[in-house]
Amino acid sequence: MDLVDPTAFLFGELFVLNQHLGKLADEILEPAGITGRQWLLLVVLMRGFEEPPTLSEAAHVYGTSRQNIKQLADQLQRRGYLEVSHDPDDKRALRLHLTEKVNDFDKPEMVEARKTLFHEAFSPLSNEELRELRRLVTILITAKAGRSPR
Repeated sequence: MDLVDPTAFLFGELFVLNQHLGKLADEILEPAGITGRQWLLLVVLMRGFEEPPTLSEAAHVYGTSRQNIKQLADQLQRRGYLEVSHDPDDKRALRLHLTEKVNDFDKPEMVEARKTLFHEAFSPLSNEELRELRRLVTILITAKAGRSPR
């Protein structure tokens, strides 16, 4: 491994950052009984789709496999945040339907938990640095999702 290559270093640093952010999210979301990965799936479903998506559609936006989304969806279904049902037009396809329980995230204690999570994650950065980081991350994510990044 080339330790001088800045892209290799950045790639590794992003993995480490992902681990730290995941651990922080898990700790802060623990009172809601879900993990950071489960919460992220709920966010993807709330913000990424007008209609309940299929497992494959959700997996594409989330950036993981259909099997991983199925596993997360099953866990969220057991916790009451999600219902998984067969598509009426294609019985092979499973659709993910949010339940009313997702409104629990609008309760004051969960709003505070989110604020704490975001503050803990990004407090070292200025507003200008946050805007630039968002711009750069958006470029990377859109490129990996197969959309035009600009």
